[in-house]
Amino acid sequence: MICKDQRNSRKDDCATLKSTVAQAKQLFQARARGLIAARRLKEERNPPGGLTCGLLRTWAAYERLGLAPQHIVSTEPLPVARLKRPTPAQVWEFVVRNQPVVIEDAVNADDFPPFFDFADFDYLRERCGHRYVKVKGDSCWDNKGRQLFLNDPTIEISISDYLDLIEVAEEHETCISWYMGKLPLHTDVPEMFEDIVNAPNSPWRKYGNCFGENNKGVHTYFGCGGNTTCIHSDPSENLLFVVTGEKFMDIYPPCDAACMHTTVKKFLNSLVPPFIDPAFVPAEVDKNWPFYKHAQPQRVHLKAGDLFYLPIFWWHAVQGSIGRNMILNWWCQQHPYKEHKYKGFEGTREVLEVLQHLNEAWSETDSASPTPQERAVAQELGNGVLYSDSMRAASDSKDI
Repeated sequence: MICKDQRNSRKDDCATLKSTVAQAKQLFQARARGLIAARRLKEERNPPGGLTCGLLRTWAAYERLGLAPQHIVSTEPLPVARLKRPTPAQVWEFVVRNQPVVIEDAVNADDFPPFFDFADFDYLRERCGHRYVKVKGDSCWDNKGRQLFLNDPTIEISISDYLDLIEVAEEHETCISWYMGKLPLHTDVPEMFEDIVNAPNSPWRKYGNCFGENNKGVHTYFGCGGNTTCIHSDPSENLLFVVTGEKFMDIYPPCDAACMHTTVKKFLNSLVPPFIDPAFVPAEVDKNWPFYKHAQPQRVHLKAGDLFYLPIFWWHAVQGSIGRNMILNWWCQQHPYKEHKYKGFEGTREVLEVLQHLNEAWSETDSASPTPQERAVAQELGNGVLYSDSMRAASDSKDI
């Protein structure tokens, strides 16, 4: 005769078995969906290096912020256009196509006094020289003698002292160790922000209706000595106005993400050194980053008075002129009409979901290593490189 405790034990065992079967079924279904999605992505986008965690995270960022699919899969990037004093309606035609455009003679003295005032160091000293701001100080030199600034600003200095350093550097035709990059004027230099807001017709006032919300205010990048950035991509639309000096840019379309050699943690930053011609890649660079040779950069030269529309998720590296160079940046969201609303699993989300299921399954087993069957799934998803860090790739895919 079976006692009550034995019956309860059997019921528990049965429930556990059903739960295990349900989990296995869920994992199997996730694998199947993920493989189908991965195959579709490979066929549609044909990344030269296959699917990697870094690339999947980049594509997930594209999709989360509504970059239209045609900009991800396009193999013929739109050329950089040049316009002279266009109307907002003319600019909108380029914005909706996600096509870069240089606007020449974008402002005049009556429209935008900061164009002239911010180029005057005496004016800046009197207006805001007492302000202490953070500047970038973590830099290195590449084999072309360019000073690359790598991280966000961390060092504090007064604007007056910073202007003094630039003047000394210009006098000796050299550079300084710091770079005033990504400085939010609305919080750090309210006097400059006030000048911009009070201008009768700023670039943002002229063309802001072509874009979504601008909740980051206005930023400036201000330096000298050929200050240079690494190749990166911004999750925002970008209006860039050159106040003084020149800027030289290599820009790459969003579809070049597979050539950028991104990582899981830095999925909007490229590991490839900036300003390398893909047609003449040095042997060492090609060895470390073999897919960069498939990239399609365009060179952009901007001078004082130019306004540049850099569309969302266009990759770019920037170098300033040897003398003083200052730009103003308006970062903003896409116009609601332009933003693509993804439904279901059009892109990478299903692949990231299956990676999460696989990683959860591995973490619940006694063995730290995946089973041969699980490894085979991961290998098909990403040529053998996806199973490491897959959980992080899936769980962090919503963070930009």
